[in-house]
Amino acid sequence: DRSQTMLGYEPGEIEGHVRSLIRLTHPDDIEQSRRQLADHIEGKTKIYECEQRVRNKSGAYTWVLSRGKIVARDATGAPLRIVGTQIDIAARKQAEQQIEYLALYDALTGLPNRTLFWDRLDREMVSAERRGHFFAVLACDLDRFKCVNDSMGHPAGDTLLRKVAERL
Repeated sequence: DRSQTMLGYEPGEIEGHVRSLIRLTHPDDIEQSRRQLADHIEGKTKIYECEQRVRNKSGAYTWVLSRGKIVARDATGAPLRIVGTQIDIAARKQAEQQIEYLALYDALTGLPNRTLFWDRLDREMVSAERRGHFFAVLACDLDRFKCVNDSMGHPAGDTLLRKVAERL
């Protein structure tokens, strides 16, 4: 079975049953996987489809897209057989995480950028108002930073920014 070898197992090492997939699913993803499977079993969706982390033979979790469809039911309508596929989506998930990181953090320093700052500030203001708390914002400014870039060059300015970020 190709999905087993994709996860580092020998063909037949894992029982070909939905229970096996659930046993290998990351604890944080089990509820979503079960809910989407239940929706398919109940006829709410035409196929079962779930992005989830699954434990490979080495014990690490990898992202897979699981898809399945019930192809046989008994006289009462209970599922007898489901066929499906698993697609390795680890590279895509890593790229998505990188894109999300780049959207919220400065590439040079790794510090949160303005977008994330305003989001967190808005959240904190709502939380403080709801709880009747107060909070403060500390702003740091690098005086005459432009002079460093102009006189010593952008690489020196970048180094200075990285050092300040490390110390913050």
